[in-house]
Amino acid sequence: MNIAVRALFIAFAISNLIVAAHAQDECGQEYLRHELFNKNPESYNLLLKQINAYPLVSNLKRKHEIVESPIPVIFHVLLNEQQFESLGETIGLRNFINSAMNVINKDFNGENADSSLIPTAFKSQMSSIGIRFALARVSPNGNSCSGYEIKIIDSPGYSAAGQYGSGIAFSDCKYSAIGGLDIWDPSSYLNVWIVNTLGTNILAITISPLVASIYQPTLQNEIGVVMHYKILGLRDTSQPHIYGREKGRVLTHELGHFFEISHTWGDDNGLCPDNGGVDDGIEDTPPESNAIFGCPIFPVFDQCSSSFPGIMFMNFMDYSDDNCRYMFTKKQGEKMLSCIQPFGESFSLVSHPELIDSSNNKSDVSIYRIFPNPSHAEEIKILFSRVPTELRYIKIYNALGQVVYYLDTKNQAKGFYKVIFHAPGIYTVECGLTQPSFQKVIIF
Repeated sequence: MNIAVRALFIAFAISNLIVAAHAQDECGQEYLRHELFNKNPESYNLLLKQINAYPLVSNLKRKHEIVESPIPVIFHVLLNEQQFESLGETIGLRNFINSAMNVINKDFNGENADSSLIPTAFKSQMSSIGIRFALARVSPNGNSCSGYEIKIIDSPGYSAAGQYGSGIAFSDCKYSAIGGLDIWDPSSYLNVWIVNTLGTNILAITISPLVASIYQPTLQNEIGVVMHYKILGLRDTSQPHIYGREKGRVLTHELGHFFEISHTWGDDNGLCPDNGGVDDGIEDTPPESNAIFGCPIFPVFDQCSSSFPGIMFMNFMDYSDDNCRYMFTKKQGEKMLSCIQPFGESFSLVSHPELIDSSNNKSDVSIYRIFPNPSHAEEIKILFSRVPTELRYIKIYNALGQVVYYLDTKNQAKGFYKVIFHAPGIYTVECGLTQPSFQKVIIF
């Protein structure tokens, strides 16, 4: 369904209600769209244009060249004492996190056992994307870590409308200044906050790097996923759970939004592509009028797909029960892979193997990359082998030895920097450290 215009964007929320014995989702997309439009209509329109213009990786055979390393994931857990105990405290939480990691790795690589249930009519469209995830084992300050941090709070949870930061999408849980847990460098870590969501049916919501880049600096410190604690990982009905969401597929779904793919039905109020609908912009997902709930029997038809094989209700980006969602399509995979190519917003996330191996947390900070080089754009990106806490500045010199760019980095250690520069020529980039500085030549 390759529709040129689609009025939707990444970072859509999902949530759940128990209705008629099926998991029902009150999607946060409309809420997020409304909030972003109100913040800045011009930025919102630019966001839609950026999504439509995002290039695709058209050759999935290149995935092993593109995906350089598993993406480091950090879970920020904020629960009160009763909620924490209901999960089995630290041991129980660790088990849920490990199972969640296992689920997303299998789902993103076509290794989920229930993929055998994909109907024959759709089987050839299933994608093994090649993106993998691992718990972070090195924190931003260079110390070893478990891949999660826990904070016991006094309140019952967090409301979607916050008092701090952007004030949307449960922002309060993301700031230590108001009792939350701060984001870890989003250019190096995929951040997931686990909380109890209050006053709304939204159970999960995602702020993607593209959304944050357009709405910066408002959302720069809020990139990542927020999830209700009862839908993390695999669980059974004897544990805290939400019916239909026991297999950990909500995180799979949200990571689809993180990598810029949308709901299969296009969030267009039941319209079809031939009568004004906007669709999801993915050409190998059949047209669909509305979200599917529960666990229907194949085939399922609606007004947008009235002939065989019908709609793809088993897609991870639909709202079917967790045990009835089995697949991403090849074109969805191409869209997600585009995000982690060198031109993509999330390229730096697949470039930090040292963050998932605590035995390598002292890797040489002098190992860094500058790309693209030569640069035909007005920016370069500097990617370090680890978060360079000893980095003091970044300078750019012209051919005469004059400093034409200076960035003080002492209070903003990150593993990834963007430098905007406009004048063509040959330059030297110097990264100043507490130890001897290092230089590389670049061409604009």
